[in-house]
Amino acid sequence: MSPASAALGGHDIAVPPGFPGPGEDSAARRYLTSLIDGTAAPPRCLELLMMPVPAGTTWSCGRISARMPVDDVLALTPGVVFGGYVMCLADHFASLVMLTVLPDGARVLTAAVDTALLAPLAPGEASVEASVTKLSARRALAEVTIRQGRGVTSRSVAEQFIKRPGPAGDTRRLRNEYPGTS
Repeated sequence: MSPASAALGGHDIAVPPGFPGPGEDSAARRYLTSLIDGTAAPPRCLELLMMPVPAGTTWSCGRISARMPVDDVLALTPGVVFGGYVMCLADHFASLVMLTVLPDGARVLTAAVDTALLAPLAPGEASVEASVTKLSARRALAEVTIRQGRGVTSRSVAEQFIKRPGPAGDTRRLRNEYPGTS
């Protein structure tokens, strides 16, 4: 069941044929849940880059929300987190929110991220909200907002390409597996 449109991330967006609608199961959603609850280890690069998938992260179809610590080791200027890290966080959470809408066997690749750094992000706790704002069979846009205290520190828009498996017998076909899921 793929409804003609659904409230994805709070936006009225058409769900492409073959994509899971709200309330439906998918391998990507199970993988995201396993990253959040710690039953699947995150990819090594996320650990090395200090890109968390915080316990307590919540998600629904087309939306993800997290509270996360920001380590002071990420401050390039005393008390101010390196802007490149903020942009990495935006890309990371844009990819995580895509797990809430991807059909089985699909993968997402970031094509571009446009980030506005609105206020300094300081070491301490921050909140991140990401939502899918446009979705087609091959492309999506995700918006990511990072807040600290009562203010918005950055807003980003990420363009995502969706790679889906080819027809049966196609040797270029993507595997229908996510690490840590059955």
